[in-house]
Amino acid sequence: MWKTLAAFAVLGGLLEILNVVLSFWVSSAQLDPLYVAIDLCFLFGVLSLYLPVQALVGRIGLLGFCLALAGFGLIAGPEADLLGVSVYLLGKPMIGLGLLLLCGQTFIQQPAHRLVPGVLLASVLVGSLAMMVGGAPNYLGLLSSTLLGAGFIFHGLGQWLKHSVPA
Repeated sequence: MWKTLAAFAVLGGLLEILNVVLSFWVSSAQLDPLYVAIDLCFLFGVLSLYLPVQALVGRIGLLGFCLALAGFGLIAGPEADLLGVSVYLLGKPMIGLGLLLLCGQTFIQQPAHRLVPGVLLASVLVGSLAMMVGGAPNYLGLLSSTLLGAGFIFHGLGQWLKHSVPA
């Protein structure tokens, strides 16, 4: 199970970075199938973020996990409105807050393993700035997506290697 979840995290990260590159040449509508694949991979990738640290991160980490999971679940699929509000505009902040809580707790509780939560926290902070600044092209948004992809790649590779070593 661990290697499968790790593979989803790596694949989601690679697809997210591919999305950043393709966004310079391909319209957003043409990238919809890629968005669905990315969000589904991240849905499973969040499981691989939370499960190894669940005992350390407590209720705050659990809340973060649930928010991130629900956020990825909301945005996985075609753009839709829920009671007149874009589900993307609901899901994206849920993911950000969820990763902030989960990775913040992980960052505090595991001082020796700060790379992945640090990169994911940086993604959330840059993404928040990108939402405030706006505009097109939104280079802060692209940087945030690249950091998110890199964080999931680093995490997935670490989990893959950790579970490849015989006990």
